[in-house]
Amino acid sequence: MTFDPILDGKLRSPWYDNECKRAAGAKEIAQELDIDYLGSGYQYFDAQLVQQAIQRDARPPTYIGDLEYDDTTGEPIRFRESEGGCLHLWCLLDRDGKWSAANSHKSVLGIDVSAGTGASNSCATAWDNVTSEKILEYVNPRIRPEAFAKQAVSIAKWLNNSYMIWESFGPGRQFGSRVMELEYGNIYYRKNDESVSGKTTDVPGWAPTKETKLVLIGAYRAALEKGECINRSKEALEETLEYIHTQDGSVEHSRATNKSDPSGARANHGDRVIADALAFKGMRERVRRPEAEQPEIPIGCLAWRMKQRDLQKQNPNLELQEGWK
Repeated sequence: MTFDPILDGKLRSPWYDNECKRAAGAKEIAQELDIDYLGSGYQYFDAQLVQQAIQRDARPPTYIGDLEYDDTTGEPIRFRESEGGCLHLWCLLDRDGKWSAANSHKSVLGIDVSAGTGASNSCATAWDNVTSEKILEYVNPRIRPEAFAKQAVSIAKWLNNSYMIWESFGPGRQFGSRVMELEYGNIYYRKNDESVSGKTTDVPGWAPTKETKLVLIGAYRAALEKGECINRSKEALEETLEYIHTQDGSVEHSRATNKSDPSGARANHGDRVIADALAFKGMRERVRRPEAEQPEIPIGCLAWRMKQRDLQKQNPNLELQEGWK
């Protein structure tokens, strides 16, 4: 009996080849034989398009450092450059050490909150609402939700009062409570995304469900793959490839990854992706829609005469145009 080796880059054996023949498909091979949970799911983001985005948009940060802030109020004090800082910037700073475009541009700050135990990252990512370009990324696996709230508020204020949107599940509740205590007002309030009206509630923070998460990440994926938003962070773009379709039709981050993360988190749970997707949601909601132009009312018509009459009621001394009666 002869054995013809399969040259596919894997370490193989006759037993492994036989088990592969018995398997239902590549997904079962990845899960049961390779113990590769990323490969066992169907990748949610298109790997080729993500690689194109990395080559096209990703670049090293312009600045790396930390933003100092008042520990009581969350007021920003100053940005200090530091090689091991948690804050990465892809924007220019003015002579005062602030975002140079802050006077003419608005920003959105998407936030994903962890427990701060080192198992996963707490992330905040800021995007320019005019250019749809990522300008800031804060990543820290060892900051507690309450402290992260102060850090996030300081970043938002430093960027000229960013619109903040965060995931309110789990540690996000502690985070949100602290944000409200700090009285930061430019925040996202929960909406009924499944209704036509999309009515806004008085509950702060975005609530994740199977359906809303699929819509959230799906909208971000479409924008990223079409080039409608520009993500400068290579790590964030690479994290998108760790999201998979699950058997129940939802999208989740793969539970197993051997990637090393420069932020120091022991496990990488795609936190940058959630923060980026939330920021993109915030940008879509903050797009300024031009006011519809009002048609000019011809002098002497019924609508014009009614408008003149209303003006006279509001100000009896107002001298109206000739011919209004």
